[in-house]
Amino acid sequence: MKLNRIAALATIIVAVIVVIQYFSSKNSPVEIPSLLKEQANQITLDTTKHIYKKELSWLLTKYKAAKIIPYYESKSVALQNVVEQALSVNDYNIAILAANDIPYTGKKRDVLFSIVKLAINDSTNFVYALIAAKRIPYSSTKRDALNMIVNANKE
Repeated sequence: MKLNRIAALATIIVAVIVVIQYFSSKNSPVEIPSLLKEQANQITLDTTKHIYKKELSWLLTKYKAAKIIPYYESKSVALQNVVEQALSVNDYNIAILAANDIPYTGKKRDVLFSIVKLAINDSTNFVYALIAAKRIPYSSTKRDALNMIVNANKE
């Protein structure tokens, strides 16, 4: 009987050690290349760029309108729509700004993560993947996004 208790206790201790090792390895920081960090720090997301006065004025108008919708659910849907439209014209600037203004954290996380997935496949906009990943509200999803960026095969 005593041997069974010792075996059960040993099993529990081993299980706890395995769980601790698993979570400690998952929480290790992701090392982003310094060149990518520098590029991301040089980009400012704003709506004052010249292109928003001409070709993309319609997108800026939609973004501003979506931002002032008072009801969170409607605002969230409208901003997600702006993100989709911005990405369809390859405008990661407005896409990230709109995603960041989504009031629901879960939806914000999902939209920003989808921007990361798109940006890592686009060599001209790869740096926007890092900018979007930095704004993801949940640390586990942020870590996954950063790992995707580091492990992406950029050409």
